[in-house]
Amino acid sequence: MAIAAFGHSPGQMGLEISSSDHRFLFVADAIVLPLHLEYPEAIGMTDHRPSEMVETRIKLLEKAAREKSLVSTSHFAFPGLGYVAPKRNPWEWRAPGGSAEARVVGHPSH
Repeated sequence: MAIAAFGHSPGQMGLEISSSDHRFLFVADAIVLPLHLEYPEAIGMTDHRPSEMVETRIKLLEKAAREKSLVSTSHFAFPGLGYVAPKRNPWEWRAPGGSAEARVVGHPSH
């Protein structure tokens, strides 16, 4: 199912795939940097509608954490897959397979 991911690029969409109780969420450019997990209000120069981007990012992070979705983003270091878990500041990234990694180590692809 296509889901709205507006704010970064005009008309940008994400993608949600589900099967029974498993969920996969592609957030496109809504989460560009690992920094966005700790500071979801951070905006980039390429965000066409910054306030809308922040609102979208927070909604997608909340959805991913609540539904325990496997998340994919285009800009994290390969493979760009992980889970979003609630944390004090306010989320952390966990690699698939139960790793306790707090954040993605690496840098965005561009």
